[in-house]
Amino acid sequence: MEISLSTANLWQRMLRWLMRIVTTGKWSNAEKEFQQTLQLDPTYANRHHWYGLYLSWGGRHAEALSHLKRAVELDPTNLKYNDNLAAVYQNAGEYDRALQQFNKTVAMYPESSIIYNDLGDLYRTMGNYGLWLESWKKQATLTNNHYIRKGAIPRGIDVEMR
Repeated sequence: MEISLSTANLWQRMLRWLMRIVTTGKWSNAEKEFQQTLQLDPTYANRHHWYGLYLSWGGRHAEALSHLKRAVELDPTNLKYNDNLAAVYQNAGEYDRALQQFNKTVAMYPESSIIYNDLGDLYRTMGNYGLWLESWKKQATLTNNHYIRKGAIPRGIDVEMR
């Protein structure tokens, strides 16, 4: 699809508008707008990413996964796309797939504290508190967040880090 300058400007305005919807919580007509922006350029990964998140927040995980997988397919090394794909697997209750996707993302970004935070959340959801704590410790070693680095240990957890 060839996009004219006026179409590109329209696309930029629509994407900014969609970002405001997502960040302000004003959802009326959002789905129609997402679909229209996808029609402008169905190969733009960030639109699939945001639409997938929108669908997941609405509990439509199967549809969300389709769009997040497409975003990863279009931009396979994008940290947020891969991380959010794993998170939506988790939200859908597909813990094995979520773990597989998180591990794939950790392999690509072993120094990303975000991944260890989200992986830890999966372990906690699964009831694996030992691995949750290990992920939390790894995140603490990688983050620039002063609060975490100073040992703000999750409540009820007794660890040697103190």
